[in-house]
Amino acid sequence: MIDALIITLRETLEASLIISFLLIFSKVQGLSFKWLIYALIVGLIIAFVFAQQMPEISELGDGIGQEVLQSGILFCIAMTLLIIQFFIAIRENNNLSINSLLKASQPNNNQTSSSHPNFNQYSDNAFSYYYGLAISTAISLEGAEIMIYMHSQLQISENTAPSITGGFLGLGIGISMAVIFYYLLTQIIPKYGVLFSRIFIILISAAMLSQSLTFLMQAGLIESDLPYWNSNWIVSETSFIGQILYSLVGYESTPTFSQVVLYISTIILAFISPLIHAKYNSRLSTDA
Repeated sequence: MIDALIITLRETLEASLIISFLLIFSKVQGLSFKWLIYALIVGLIIAFVFAQQMPEISELGDGIGQEVLQSGILFCIAMTLLIIQFFIAIRENNNLSINSLLKASQPNNNQTSSSHPNFNQYSDNAFSYYYGLAISTAISLEGAEIMIYMHSQLQISENTAPSITGGFLGLGIGISMAVIFYYLLTQIIPKYGVLFSRIFIILISAAMLSQSLTFLMQAGLIESDLPYWNSNWIVSETSFIGQILYSLVGYESTPTFSQVVLYISTIILAFISPLIHAKYNSRLSTDA
């Protein structure tokens, strides 16, 4: 039961947290949550297809098909999330700049920033498609892994009850934690909801890129490194806390040097890119 709980929690929590943070972005933008329904349906259908076809997929490319597929999906999810947070950051910077400009130039005017012709330069409706793409892709990967694991466990009669119990517990804990994060960032500290959501999205994306690299190493397409450190003595990656940290910040107890470099580089680039964009736009405005 413990194994089923931990595995289901790991897969559920990561996808649930991504949904939670994207819902926060959607709420701030005033978007409908309909995109989530479509994304869940599409994601579950693709997950079922993946789970059914995984034996055949695994045989592709001399037995590395599954690793290559998982690496590609993780890369797509990570890049989609990084693009989303980049444009969210730009949107927030634009809103702040426009509000400051309006207050300075029209202090006694009741005109709001939403009436500015350039307000929300990036169409909010377009975000729904990006949100849906990220969620459906994440659900397809995490859902397929849960389905494959549960199917293998249910083939053993004595594992049926413990696996089902552990699976539902892991599913419930993962979804509950995501709901708590959503409530915390929208009700308790709404002022910093977008900021903290961006931070976690960046960390999750960096972790996914690191995982993508790991699968390519396992497939033999990239030369594997020795572990750069081993922190199992502090927090075991397979423990309950380790799985939570894995979902939140991409914790790995034995990362390679390449993974560490990729993880840190992704975080740095994700944070400085919106700042560079804002500075570039500011310079263009000054020159104009």
